[in-house]
Amino acid sequence: MIDFQSINGYFITFVNPYPLKDINVMPIPSHDYSCLTKAFPTECQHCKHRVYFFSCNCGSKLFFDHLGPPWPIHYCEARKVTDTLKMMQGIERMSDDEIYYLITKYEKQHKVHISEEMLEIVENVLGKRKYKFQTVAVEPNEDIRDISGMIMSFDREINLFKKYDYVPGIFGDAFLGELAKEKFGQIVVREKEDKNNVSKEYRVLIQQSYYRRYPLKQNDFILGEVRVYEHPKGKEFILMQHKVY
Repeated sequence: MIDFQSINGYFITFVNPYPLKDINVMPIPSHDYSCLTKAFPTECQHCKHRVYFFSCNCGSKLFFDHLGPPWPIHYCEARKVTDTLKMMQGIERMSDDEIYYLITKYEKQHKVHISEEMLEIVENVLGKRKYKFQTVAVEPNEDIRDISGMIMSFDREINLFKKYDYVPGIFGDAFLGELAKEKFGQIVVREKEDKNNVSKEYRVLIQQSYYRRYPLKQNDFILGEVRVYEHPKGKEFILMQHKVY
């Protein structure tokens, strides 16, 4: 007996199948009793896990984690990672070293550990990591007027009262001065690494009215002019003008 099953959008033909609960069953006109099916164990080319390849002579093809109810389709996380890396290389035009830098930054920011298995998948696509980046945060000072590099992150609104523990009102506004008069976002710009593989990073305030007129986005490479604004609890870089290159 041949039965026609629909699993998560895939239409598959089964010969003497086990009953599948909570799955729609519908006939497919192109299938009939002459449909031949086959399944055999193999290895996923992306994650190297043992899977089962299923196909029929009507064109249905997919991988299962194991055979039999509930017929779990193999949704490969490694393939998602591989596709994402290739997109970053192709569409985003990022170098392998830049991608490795973003991975390291993500680990630090989110305090997560990327498994050795996943890093092995990354290295299969990018090649072995040549070296590790070191980043140095540059504190605002009057000697710095120009910055250049990639925008690594872009917060479209930052609460400066909360950052410096000021209370909004007469005194808080007075302490922040011009920073309290309008809303700001913040970008983090990373310069190209030097010969010692050290990259400088700049945290730069940007007026919302400015980036609405002159749009910016993460991963843009910019050349920017900055100034320093000082208040009782600290200093900030403020972006004056920029160009994308």
